[in-house]
Amino acid sequence: MKRSFSLLDRAGAFVRTKGFYLVLAGCLATAGAAALLALSPAPEAENAPAGQSQDERLEEVLEATPSPTPALTPAPALQATPEPETSPAPENEAPLIAETGEEDAAEASSSSLLFCPVEGEVIRGFAGDALVYSKTLDQWTSHDGVDIAAPEGSPVLAVADGVVTRCENDTMMGYTLALSHDGGRESVYANLDELPDFAVGESLKAGTELGAVGNTAIAESAEEAHLHFELWEDGVPIDPVPEVRGLSSVPIK
Repeated sequence: MKRSFSLLDRAGAFVRTKGFYLVLAGCLATAGAAALLALSPAPEAENAPAGQSQDERLEEVLEATPSPTPALTPAPALQATPEPETSPAPENEAPLIAETGEEDAAEASSSSLLFCPVEGEVIRGFAGDALVYSKTLDQWTSHDGVDIAAPEGSPVLAVADGVVTRCENDTMMGYTLALSHDGGRESVYANLDELPDFAVGESLKAGTELGAVGNTAIAESAEEAHLHFELWEDGVPIDPVPEVRGLSSVPIK
């Protein structure tokens, strides 16, 4: 009876008898492929001269290829920074200052009195809440105004525009005239030589002559000839010296 060989048995027998040749053929094929790859020239070195190294060829390529030179932009010329021009002072600067001063003076004069009521020296000052000695009454008393020494007959002037509020012969202060002014002020002129010829309600301009210095005030008859002048604001007596030009204060005695 014949022995049957399977496919696997036949393959094994073939490998045992022919395997050496197969392995030899595979090795020869691998060696041939390696030799072929080794003998093939590199792509980038196809045109390189024989015997030249890769580094030498690279240097030649770099030297042969001109590197782009950037265009030099000329530096802008330095320009000197112009010094700021100094504007000359306007020719009318001084007049402007003068005009400003005049405006300030005008504003000040509108809030203060314009005229000294009489030319003379203050011999008895404003007492306010204090008391002053009266030679006439021989006692300490209040003094709501200032006494301005001046010869009898010296003209007495209105210190500002105003309206006559009183024109009378006061028992203690003699002939007296009073004017009301803007801002709640009132000026009083006493010890005049005679009763002024003005009516209550009459408007008078600053500098109007109201009368003359006299000696009619019984309460101040022992004093030398003078004008008794008072200044009131909102019904309260105030010191006239800071408000009237030409007056200077004196110590309270």
